[in-house]
Amino acid sequence: MSEPKDEVLAEYFTKAQLAEFLGTSPRTLDRWERQRIGPPRIKVGKLILYRRQAVHDWLAAQESQPVRTHRRVA
Repeated sequence: MSEPKDEVLAEYFTKAQLAEFLGTSPRTLDRWERQRIGPPRIKVGKLILYRRQAVHDWLAAQESQPVRTHRRVA
């Protein structure tokens, strides 16, 4: 028995949905793809999809610790 299309696609963001989710533009996502710095994507024909869990994993990988500067005591 196959899953309904809506259930399968519920696991994915479209490019427009992901851009809105991240507060960026679809063109930014295209640029990130060219630079190979964005979240992994799936291309089915002309349809570009981003698996929600992969986006969350990518976001977690972007975390960085703040740079600490050492204060000199005079």
